[in-house]
Amino acid sequence: LRYSRPRSFVRILIVMFAGSTAYRTLQICFGAVSDVAIHNNTFTRIDCFALGGLLACASHWRPVVLSAGRRAALVVLSATMYWIVALAHGELLNFSTAWTYLIAASGSMLCVMAFAAAPPREYTRQPAIVFAYLGKISYGLYMFHVPVSWIVFVVLSRQNLGSGSHLAIYVLTSAALTIAVASFSY
Repeated sequence: LRYSRPRSFVRILIVMFAGSTAYRTLQICFGAVSDVAIHNNTFTRIDCFALGGLLACASHWRPVVLSAGRRAALVVLSATMYWIVALAHGELLNFSTAWTYLIAASGSMLCVMAFAAAPPREYTRQPAIVFAYLGKISYGLYMFHVPVSWIVFVVLSRQNLGSGSHLAIYVLTSAALTIAVASFSY
């Protein structure tokens, strides 16, 4: 990727996306592996990185400016996709959590697109500044979200909460603590 030409770069990203998605699908449908094994396999997860690379290429070559209403719709759609992922991981939906990787990546892509498609004068507004900061600590978010989520899960599982409130508290607490740990790490 580093030494490829721009057009070849996009083709490579498309092949990475398609290949990884197909490989993960085969592993889920026909493989005798667990969700954890799929989660930890680079080849089953590289589609998310390829999707982000394709968004970066598209934004670089043809910047798009969307109205506030369209950007808000993208954020709502993104939040809906994250909620689906949370429901799947909370075992309220009955399917393999390995299916949620593409949903989460697509939700992230829509959220990034919503803020990247803002008029240039809006980049200094508070939401853009917040997302720029999250981008800066993103590797820490990636590294620490699993252990923080496990700790929060263990602590909350000892509480006597209803399933709906338990999921909301779990998601919000995990997110807040992950941001705190990633900020400290950075």
